[in-house]
Amino acid sequence: MAPQHIKEIFARDIHRDIREVIKVDQDGEEVVRAEISEYIVTKTILSNFVEILEAYCEAPNKPGDRMAVWVSGFFGSGKSSFAKLLGLALANRQLGPDTTSELLASHIGDPKVQVLIKTVVEKIPTEAVIFDVATE
Repeated sequence: MAPQHIKEIFARDIHRDIREVIKVDQDGEEVVRAEISEYIVTKTILSNFVEILEAYCEAPNKPGDRMAVWVSGFFGSGKSSFAKLLGLALANRQLGPDTTSELLASHIGDPKVQVLIKTVVEKIPTEAVIFDVATE
């Protein structure tokens, strides 16, 4: 049967709240769950997650003076989303019965990322400090 309304062809409710700008200080459970579920993981984003998580997992075995990740890019390129979700994955924040690490690993769906996130959670307890240097 053909859809009678255009909204019927979409997989998700078209009237849901979709934020145009991700703000790292918005950390309510509903906001975080929505940001994780709406996040689109491109090949480049996936490779960046893998690269950072691999280095993070190796850090205890190879200590050094590099203790941060600098995320840069053009306006609207997804810097805040990437940094926020990476921080949530590392920090393993509890969201009701789930954790941010579990939700993100499941959403990304890549086995390598899932193993790396699990390794971080089990072996490297982390507190993420994320801030936007442009915010006053």
